[in-house]
Amino acid sequence: MQEPARVAIDLGAESCRVSLLRWADAAPAVAVIHRIPNRPRRRGASLYWPLQEILAGLEEGLRKAAAMAPEGIASIGVDGWSVDYVRLVPGGKMLCEPFCYRDERTAESKRNADAIVAPFDLYQRTGAYPLYLNTLYQLMADPASGPEADSEKIDKRAPWVMLPEFVLYWLSGRRVAEYTNATHTGLVNLKTGAWDAELFETLGLAFEAAPPLLPAGTVLGPIEGPLAALDAFRATEIIAPATHDTASAIAGIPAGLSSTAYISSGTWSLVAQSRRRRSPRGTPSMPDTPILAPRAEGFSFTRSSTACGCSSSAWMPGPRRDGPGPSKNSSKSLPHAVPEACSIWMLRR
Repeated sequence: MQEPARVAIDLGAESCRVSLLRWADAAPAVAVIHRIPNRPRRRGASLYWPLQEILAGLEEGLRKAAAMAPEGIASIGVDGWSVDYVRLVPGGKMLCEPFCYRDERTAESKRNADAIVAPFDLYQRTGAYPLYLNTLYQLMADPASGPEADSEKIDKRAPWVMLPEFVLYWLSGRRVAEYTNATHTGLVNLKTGAWDAELFETLGLAFEAAPPLLPAGTVLGPIEGPLAALDAFRATEIIAPATHDTASAIAGIPAGLSSTAYISSGTWSLVAQSRRRRSPRGTPSMPDTPILAPRAEGFSFTRSSTACGCSSSAWMPGPRRDGPGPSKNSSKSLPHAVPEACSIWMLRR
């Protein structure tokens, strides 16, 4: 009997892909079977993602996968870019298509947040470099935003879910936040590994609107909805992998990372090296903890969580804290005073 196939969905800022893994002579073979072009759309003064089009394209791709895999599909996983999210209305439907992180509405909310919590204090509390595009600034901007011009504003108590997890929710009916993706919101406490309830309250955000945190690899349950009627999906489980695309890419590197450099290139490109702390002889090597000293913050290091639940430090000379544009540190060399880190150099196209 042939091993069941697997499906991976990758959401990209320029295209979204459905890939099918099938087994031939006990060896896996992966093919991209469907692509959905993607780019943010402008409506009035705002930038949105065309999520309805993306979902329609994903359904088409999943139906293709079902037709190509008569042996059945064991699981579906989803990853994508971080920081963007979808608000829901009572009953669980999408309130409106999600704002794009490049939307300029966060400039004011970033200034407001900085007046409440100093950026460096926030950095040490969450490990996330305080970029204007982070989820927390988008959530703060929502009460002054609406899905369309002249419409009612967004209720800050409306439940939300990160973009890859929204696709998982669409497939499984479970609203969750996978840990690697959640750490890029700027709202996960570095010490506890949980949503920072005190920070939510301090910034005027509704804690009850956040989804429950789950680790990478959590099985969410069987597929639901119209696709569940297809024979190939009769026993399909929906799985939350490392939903942050970079974390999934790192997890897929077929080598130990103790002395490995790697490049991941997409809308954002990064060059990275992950290194582990020296441990006493006879004990397992320990993963690095984020480097959050003032010097690290000055060089735009940020926390980058991995699929195994570890944290490392990443170098991000991308956009400035306060708005679009190159970082003031983008031309500086990697500081020798910040050793033993997962050093990631990110470039935005």
